[in-house]
Amino acid sequence: MFGLGEPLPTPLDLRFNLFRFPVRIHPFFWIISLIMGSNQELLQLILIWVVAIFISILVHELGHAFAFRYFGTESHIVLHGYGGLCIPDAGFTRWDYRNRDHTPREQIIISAAGPAAGFLLAAVVVGIVYILAATQGITYPVWPHFGWPYLLMWVPNPEFVFWTGFYPYVFIHDLLFINIFWGLVNLLPVLPLDGGQIAKSLFDIADHDNPTRSAQQVSVVVGIVVAVWAISQQSIYIALMFGMLAYQNYAAQQSGGYGDGNSWR
Repeated sequence: MFGLGEPLPTPLDLRFNLFRFPVRIHPFFWIISLIMGSNQELLQLILIWVVAIFISILVHELGHAFAFRYFGTESHIVLHGYGGLCIPDAGFTRWDYRNRDHTPREQIIISAAGPAAGFLLAAVVVGIVYILAATQGITYPVWPHFGWPYLLMWVPNPEFVFWTGFYPYVFIHDLLFINIFWGLVNLLPVLPLDGGQIAKSLFDIADHDNPTRSAQQVSVVVGIVVAVWAISQQSIYIALMFGMLAYQNYAAQQSGGYGDGNSWR
């Protein structure tokens, strides 16, 4: 998802394997997640938010990891303070190729697989809710309406909340908000987000002389536009994030470099 580079290991890292993918969770992941949920009034709501973030970002990175594996490359996942990373393992692929480069079309699929996994999770949640609601005779669980800054805030439905319980209702809402809203944000053409990676691959397919530089130029413009718009909407987190990404892409463009291009958010 939103990541700037793989953090150094710490003694407090949580490690496990999932579907044969090594997963490492940096302690800052929990700290930042708690801070992001600190606007909630109840400790239970903050903890629900943290669990929803953990599940959502892990599913997102698994989408990238499975796409890498499909194209013959194994990878590992790192969750850290700014989101998550799926990092291909150099020198190890399913067919024993060394440092195999992926084609631009393969890279587009790998980049899109993360948000797609999140959208699929949201669709599964929606389907389960409707099926369970139907078994209880609830034919209209009020679904999200669109608006800013809470793109997927639900219109309260007393019958639906009473049936699910308040905390499950909040958990479902958080899952949908993170996987749909953050998934859409992550598809914006700003490096190093997934949308930026896709834009870079599209420039490569179009045979631009320097696809990375072209993607950086788009990233600067889109990053500034989104940051200004976020300021107008009083969304400080989005404004800071895209302002920082715009600056990083501008600096990388001037220096002729491009940060971490080998990991997927």
